[in-house]
Amino acid sequence: PVTAWPAERQAFLAGVGDASFGVTPQDTLAGYGMRPRRVTLPWMAMGPLAKLSLDLMARPGPDGAPRVPLFETGTPGPHALGARALVLRPMEKGAPFAICRLDLVMVDRRVHAGVLARVLDLGFTADTLILAATHTHSGPGGFATACLAQALGTDHARPEVIERVVAAATKAVRAGYDAAVPARMGFVSAQDRDVAGKPILARNRSASDPDRLDT
Repeated sequence: PVTAWPAERQAFLAGVGDASFGVTPQDTLAGYGMRPRRVTLPWMAMGPLAKLSLDLMARPGPDGAPRVPLFETGTPGPHALGARALVLRPMEKGAPFAICRLDLVMVDRRVHAGVLARVLDLGFTADTLILAATHTHSGPGGFATACLAQALGTDHARPEVIERVVAAATKAVRAGYDAAVPARMGFVSAQDRDVAGKPILARNRSASDPDRLDT
């Protein structure tokens, strides 16, 4: 089953909203899972043993942080990491639709469920709320609940981080909904090439090989 607008054509509204995650110096970096970022590994086991290892390592210390973090902490920069949402609303009837970009390496289903619960009153459904990660490897960890994700790249799940991510996504979606104005949709295309024919966006930023493509 899907949520669809009525078959007849109708006008719609569009709005954009954004919100910061409020990243802190205590947030670990998620994404690249090897040294020098990695601090330690859980027991090299699968199933219950792996979960037990993560649970023991994640027990909070006196400062509230996990006693044995898996990854180094990051340094918040001048550009705020967060959520940015594009919301489309039918002018007459039908569920609103949102694509919410998150500055994370991946999206966790618990985050999606948390955001959906907070925007149900606006008419959103599970299939009209899309959370899309930018797949940045320089974003915060602690938001994923799957054991494998935690062990490989997101570090221990931390309720306060999950809450900050859910709150930011919710704020962005609600702001986009409230800011929506009558809109039209258009499509354009362009090639990612400069005047010399080299890629602009899809280039590798490595200083050792600036012409190598990042595919």
